[in-house]
Amino acid sequence: MSTERDNLEIHVDLCTERYKQLEYRLNSVEHKITEINRDLADFKGEMRHNFDEIKGMLTAAKDQKFTALVGASATVIVALIGMLGYIIIHLPK
Repeated sequence: MSTERDNLEIHVDLCTERYKQLEYRLNSVEHKITEINRDLADFKGEMRHNFDEIKGMLTAAKDQKFTALVGASATVIVALIGMLGYIIIHLPK
C-alpha cells in the first residue's frame, strides 16, 4: 500500500483537499468578521443615538432648573421689595 510520502499523486490529491478545507475555513472566518463589523457598526449607531438622547435630556433638565431658579429668585426679590415698602410706610415719623 502506497502512502502520501511515497506517491506524488496521492500527495497532490490530499493537498488539494487540505487547501479546499483551508479556503472554506477562511471564508467562514471572513464571513464571521464581516458580521461582527456590521454588529459593531449598529451598536455604535445605537450608542450615538442614546448619547444624543441623554444629552438632550440633560440640556432640558438644565433649562428647567434655570427657569425654576429664576422664578424662585424673582419671588424672593419681590418679597424683599414688598417688605422694604412695608417698613418704609410704617416707619414712625
